[in-house]
Amino acid sequence: MERKDPLYLKPWLAEDVAQDLILLENQLPFFVLEGLYNLATSKYAGLPSFLEISFKYFEDLNPLKIEPEGVSVRHFTDLLRIYYSSPSQRLKKRSPIGTILEHLYKTESHLRNIVAFEQAHFSVETYISNYLKLNEFYGKPMNKWKAGFIHDYFNTSVKTATSINAIVLIVLTFVQTVCSIYPLVQGN
Repeated sequence: MERKDPLYLKPWLAEDVAQDLILLENQLPFFVLEGLYNLATSKYAGLPSFLEISFKYFEDLNPLKIEPEGVSVRHFTDLLRIYYSSPSQRLKKRSPIGTILEHLYKTESHLRNIVAFEQAHFSVETYISNYLKLNEFYGKPMNKWKAGFIHDYFNTSVKTATSINAIVLIVLTFVQTVCSIYPLVQGN
């Protein structure tokens, strides 16, 4: 950037521009931006592609450090979705998406845009939306308690058998106590 460039003189402005570029309502098709870039730079050889420039510009939002080779992008919100979606969907390799999403900054606005984009264009492959719903479900105290209970007492066959035996023993003890007290209560 030149020293006279407003983005260079006011760093906060660059952050605002980056935020505006990824808002779903501000999206232009990537091929249109790429075509304009190619028209403007056709006289110059050896320049990086528009996709490479886009990856460099949004590199702080790329927690997996995905490379631009072989990536097809519809627009900048789609690029963000590619950054945050599970690599297993692209590379057939497992990776914990939760770990990635927990490290995002400005998560709310990014995720709202990605969820809106997924709902409009990826009705079957809603990875980010599904993760957020699961996270919301797990955030409820009763669900946390159930998950912890199942994890602590039913995660192996031995623990399951032991837990079931303990529950049956407690129920039988309760029944025996009731049966012992019932005749006494009936007698009065």
